[in-house]
Amino acid sequence: MDGVLATSSSSTTSPYTRWTYDVFISFRGEDTRNNFVDHLYAALQRAGIYTFKDDEKLQRGKSISPELVKAIQESMVAVVVFSNNYANSSWCLEELVKIIECRDLMGQRVLPVFYDVDPSDVRGQKRSYHAAFEQHEVKLIDNMEKVTRWREALEAAASLSGWDVQRTASGREAECIKQIVRNILSYTVSCPVESLIGMESRVEDVKSLLGKGSSGDVCIIGIWGMGGIGKTTIARAVYHQISYEFEGSSFVEDVRENSCNKVGLKSLQEKLLSEILMEEHYKVKDCDDGIYQIRRRLGRKKVLVVLDDVDNIKQIQFLVGGHEWFGPGSRIMITTRDAHLLSCAQQKYTPELLKDTESMKLFSRYAFKADIPPKDYENLSRVVVRHTGHLPIALKVLGSHFCGRKLDFWRSAVNVLTKIPHEEINGILRLSYNGLNIFEKKIFLHIACIFKGMERGYVTRVLDSFGFEAVSGIIVLIEKSLLTISNGNLHMHDLIQEMGRYIVCECYPDTIVWVPEEIKEVMTTSARLETVEAIVETKLDAFSGRPVQSCGEEVFNSMKKLMLLHVALQFTSREPAYFPEQLRWLSWYLYPFQSLLINGGMAKLVGLEMQSGQMKQLQIERKIILPNLKYMDLSFSYYMTSFPDISGVPNLESLNLSNCGQLLEVHQSVLLHDRIIHLDLRSCLILKILPSLIQMKSLQTLLLKCCSSLERFPEVSRETGNLLLLDINGCDKIRTLPSSIKHLTSLTILITGKYVSNIINNPCTQTSSKHLLSRLRILYLERNTLLQCHVSSDPSNVWPSLEELCLRSSLMARLPSSISQMSHLKYLNLTNCFNLKEVHELPSLIQVLRADRCGCLHKIGDLSSKYKWLFKISLRHCSKLLKGEESQIYLANMLMKSVVQKCAAVNHRLSIVVPGSKMPNWFSNHRLGNTIAVNLPQSRNTNMIGLAICCHIRSNWNNIPASLRIKFRPSGGESSIDKQKLSRAAKHADSVMWIGYMSIDILKNLCHGIESEYPVISLESKHCVTECGVCVIYKDDIKPMTDIGSWIPDYDELGRIDVNRAAVEEFQHGRWSLPTFSFDTERNETTIQFE
Repeated sequence: MDGVLATSSSSTTSPYTRWTYDVFISFRGEDTRNNFVDHLYAALQRAGIYTFKDDEKLQRGKSISPELVKAIQESMVAVVVFSNNYANSSWCLEELVKIIECRDLMGQRVLPVFYDVDPSDVRGQKRSYHAAFEQHEVKLIDNMEKVTRWREALEAAASLSGWDVQRTASGREAECIKQIVRNILSYTVSCPVESLIGMESRVEDVKSLLGKGSSGDVCIIGIWGMGGIGKTTIARAVYHQISYEFEGSSFVEDVRENSCNKVGLKSLQEKLLSEILMEEHYKVKDCDDGIYQIRRRLGRKKVLVVLDDVDNIKQIQFLVGGHEWFGPGSRIMITTRDAHLLSCAQQKYTPELLKDTESMKLFSRYAFKADIPPKDYENLSRVVVRHTGHLPIALKVLGSHFCGRKLDFWRSAVNVLTKIPHEEINGILRLSYNGLNIFEKKIFLHIACIFKGMERGYVTRVLDSFGFEAVSGIIVLIEKSLLTISNGNLHMHDLIQEMGRYIVCECYPDTIVWVPEEIKEVMTTSARLETVEAIVETKLDAFSGRPVQSCGEEVFNSMKKLMLLHVALQFTSREPAYFPEQLRWLSWYLYPFQSLLINGGMAKLVGLEMQSGQMKQLQIERKIILPNLKYMDLSFSYYMTSFPDISGVPNLESLNLSNCGQLLEVHQSVLLHDRIIHLDLRSCLILKILPSLIQMKSLQTLLLKCCSSLERFPEVSRETGNLLLLDINGCDKIRTLPSSIKHLTSLTILITGKYVSNIINNPCTQTSSKHLLSRLRILYLERNTLLQCHVSSDPSNVWPSLEELCLRSSLMARLPSSISQMSHLKYLNLTNCFNLKEVHELPSLIQVLRADRCGCLHKIGDLSSKYKWLFKISLRHCSKLLKGEESQIYLANMLMKSVVQKCAAVNHRLSIVVPGSKMPNWFSNHRLGNTIAVNLPQSRNTNMIGLAICCHIRSNWNNIPASLRIKFRPSGGESSIDKQKLSRAAKHADSVMWIGYMSIDILKNLCHGIESEYPVISLESKHCVTECGVCVIYKDDIKPMTDIGSWIPDYDELGRIDVNRAAVEEFQHGRWSLPTFSFDTERNETTIQFE
């Protein structure tokens, strides 16, 4: 900073000292009270820095008062404003002596400011300071020790780093004050220490987002998350730390609570204007005038505004409007539980739950006023922390609740927590629920009680059957932070689920029943039967000796409102002859009876699931119409021999008859149905004949895999042109496909059988053939000789859109060179091509190459430089690649290193598996065993861009995938080799080297919450890991790839279409995917998995 003295204080402030004030100002009133100090004090106040300023109201005397001494001792920082007459005051000099004492004894920071005086005059006690001390020596001729103390204190303070106002920013006082405030804010904590535990990194994240973009732009940042996760704490900390950088600032808190109507919004507008303009009791006529005043008065000011706890778009519209309302460089922060309200925000930030160590520390601060619990309370503390789900507000509330309590109380109160939600926590979380409409509330309560953890598409179908409009409802619940999606499944925080279940028990008893004991009571109480809407019994409850006794089928007569029945095994004593008329979804796992009759009384039924039961015959009553039935799943009904006429089910969309081992025939109405989208007949092992014609205009997926007795494929009508996926792999009796297959013009995924030989060369014209395959993106030709005959021609004409090609178990000896012309191909699988000897030319956009168990493969081309997007290579069990020292060196060093450098240059992850046992020579940090410590630079300003990891794996199990789990944990623990695995792998063991690369961004996620300078990497596999190594990659290690061109979407193997769920998934093949991480809160370790 300009004008700052060179000398710095050696003292540091203890982070555990409890300060009453942030700053104490020592000054000579007659020189600076009404000018510099007044402005400095106002700036400190605006920045939220709690400041003590001696305003002469304290009684004067010969020595400073006890109140003033106490104020000095309880201030974190002392700002000493030296002016011409400062040394004239014995009072000021006594203050200064005390300040220097506190610096030496308590670590107080001292910041000198030289106002209208030369610093050298103060240090050397010249000019006015010399004259002042001459007078003091005359007055204190009998107490020269005091004068000596004053001189020493003055010299010590004046020698510290500080500001010479005349030499700072060309003498501009306002700029000098800004620098002083900025310096103080850099180490003062404006929020209570307890409040910021675990939040420090999150505060820095938000500050980083606020700093993005041009300094002249107006930027709006949204902080979004569930109630109690720390949004307000983060926003307030950021506000206090950066508010001094703005011309005005306002923290508008509790917006939800204070803006119920326009009067409330008007008051908030007045508060915002008053704080920014520093005008008390600023008034506006109404909300429209408030908008006008905000735009007019603040349109040219650089301001910082925080709107805390927003729950309605009008609050944003009336308070911060648009970017044009504020001057260049302004920053707006909005905290909310509803992501939908943040459409105006350029950046959104979602705080994560606390890690285990952070949670325990925060809880302990409130429960014990310490960082860790006493030994006697450790186990109970862990139980409470686990119950909170690492939610900050719950940790604080329960910490305060248990504070000062004895062990007996703790044990009892912990038991209470498992039965009844804590009232204060429940009230905070319930605010989000209260903002839902009636359908959204019902969706939330059903998910909380019975659908948490289930697949989103399935839950949507069930809830839609109740008329709840679940698609939009689930989106709203996600936006309002009540629900999350992980791997396609619905999840919610345990405390939110607890709150939802409590609402049902409290407000809607007997409507949704899921606890076995409750189900038993409902089933045996006629009055309760009449109110029940959903009965859900888990498979686990059914198998573990449920307390629910099977009842008579007549029990359904009393269930007038039942819409969902989800049970298993012998739920009733006899086959039901009647089901409730309101029933929308019937799911009966392991149905124990031989038949099921669907009659006219089930007209409202939408879903029927009867998997793995004893049913031999499904009967649909003749001449009835079931207009609402859309989903039927009778999979694994082993004893069912035939499937009935479904002409009376006009709106059926999905039919699953897979693994019906005794199924002999399917009624012709199935293959003539207009509305079926998904038809699954996989593994119907004795099904020989299908109806002769497929005429299904809505059909998108047809799965016939492993129908090993099926003798022919039906003719295909023109109306079946919407089919996207056809799987006939394992239908070994089907030798040809009919010429009418040409009508499948939308076919995207084709998985063929062993002997099908006319996919391309079918008895239709070449033009039709090309038209048939023009949209194919995925083609599986396992064990098929078709490739040898046809790929020699230009495949780009035959397969112009192909992205994935599987040629497993092909007999070819050489990969045809023409395959390189497949301009869109990203994934090539050559596994088990035992005759394959060489792999050279590949498509230019290839990303994944698998050639495992190619026993004759002895040569591969240059994979490192030609293929810029190749990030996954697997060459397991290709032993001939190791013949010759040149091949080994190429595999271990040249190939691996060059591909790592390439991936690092474009910030891309990597996974390579090649045969071999020798650690590449560029891994200087390596050791035996499966764990290794790595020194990761802690500074944000590091040149490190990523980390390469290598390990040696031994195994003789060819059929086990080479998956590897990498765990990051704090330092400590020994490296180990699993001797049992090693002994099993010793005989005929196959050695492979795996190498992976992770960018710095992935590493930050992995190491977040791990408080260790040297985190330990642990590599775990079903195989035996015998050696591992790490190599930190820096910018200097790579060559910029200037010719890389534009980025292309990542081909994610884990994101490929799952044919088992194709009916409910969109065909988004080759989508972008980031690695997923899991954090073990008990062991404080993060895991990432490579396949």
